[in-house]
Amino acid sequence: MSDPSPHHRQSPLDALGADDPHHDDHGAYPDEYPAEYPDEHHDDEAYEPRRQGGSRRAKKKRKPVGCLLVALVLVVAFAGGLYLGVSWVADRLNGGGEPEDFEGVASVEECATSGEVEITVPPGYVGSDIGRLLVDEGVVASSGAFTSAVGSGSVRDGTRTMCEGMSGAQAAELMTNADYIGGGNGITITAGKTKEQTLALLAEATGVPVEDFTAAAEDPAIGLPEGANGDVEGYLFPDSYDFGPEPTAVSILTQMVERSKEVAAEAGLTDDAVPGYTQHELLTLASIIEKEVLLPDERAAVAEVVYDRLEGACVAEGVPAGMLQMDSTVNYLLGAGTGTPDTTAEDRQIDSPYNTYRYPGLPPGPIASPGRASMEGAVDPTDEGYCFFVASGRDSGESLFAATYQEHLRNVDEYRNG
Repeated sequence: MSDPSPHHRQSPLDALGADDPHHDDHGAYPDEYPAEYPDEHHDDEAYEPRRQGGSRRAKKKRKPVGCLLVALVLVVAFAGGLYLGVSWVADRLNGGGEPEDFEGVASVEECATSGEVEITVPPGYVGSDIGRLLVDEGVVASSGAFTSAVGSGSVRDGTRTMCEGMSGAQAAELMTNADYIGGGNGITITAGKTKEQTLALLAEATGVPVEDFTAAAEDPAIGLPEGANGDVEGYLFPDSYDFGPEPTAVSILTQMVERSKEVAAEAGLTDDAVPGYTQHELLTLASIIEKEVLLPDERAAVAEVVYDRLEGACVAEGVPAGMLQMDSTVNYLLGAGTGTPDTTAEDRQIDSPYNTYRYPGLPPGPIASPGRASMEGAVDPTDEGYCFFVASGRDSGESLFAATYQEHLRNVDEYRNG
């Protein structure tokens, strides 16, 4: 499923920086270091990155087979569209211009005059696919009756209990109403949520006490990978779920952790997918990406900024080796309710390994649950020499990336001058 990310907007400097360009969370200090940073933190040895490695990360090369795959997808899409068009016309010819439709049942909650049918919509099914599925199960009279009633409505995958002999409008109501999914326990969790935020949302949606979720988060039965060190932070994958009519906290978190492992494998986020980094470290990196930018196509560029800083490639531009200087990690320490993406000089002095202004390398673990795009960006960074990024100030939410500090300052001016 798509990966929705409605979290914070970037501040003027990089993703979450301070007002002064020399204090931004991705900033550099080419002439002198700011007064609030202790001198011992300016020693090269003090900023030794946690991950050394003898070589830069391997870059993925694009393969010619990609063109063949694109061509194949276009052919399949054309064939599918032609088939759906024929089905649509057939529906209407069959019913004298209007698709055949049942009169409907007396109640969509009960099937007093017809049998119950459990319908499972697989991921990727579109309206016409679902319509044919409903026809095969005797729920609606024709695919056209269903698709006409759905219109532009969104149908999520999942399981519903429906009735034989429903009208297209009744079936569409059930299919587009999330409350009917899994007995009222359907929910969509967006990317960038912390574990505390996620557990609270799950409790509200399902009626299962939040205390049960807190206990379940520490239960080995939920299947966390060994590298997670028993912490669910980052491993509750953001997606749309059907938890069934009588879910438990353990069954819900198990499903979300399993989904996280599935998507990580699909995205190629595995041990040594980037040489020298474990899967847990890559997930941590992906979570930082998730909190730093809004647009999916910028995730790979942010990943490069992180890698270049970790590996000391930005030292010539004034960024101490291994120092990420990301406000997103500091805000994680401050909690989700800070109300602003920015941090203060005092915030940046917090003594914690999650404070990437004070401690080199990645923080100990994820700071939120990353979506698929951030996972993919983490294992396939750009190769442009980027060391900085800043919000563009445009309504599109895009960022401006720079390889040098001087270029970065020009991007900051562009933001400030509109």
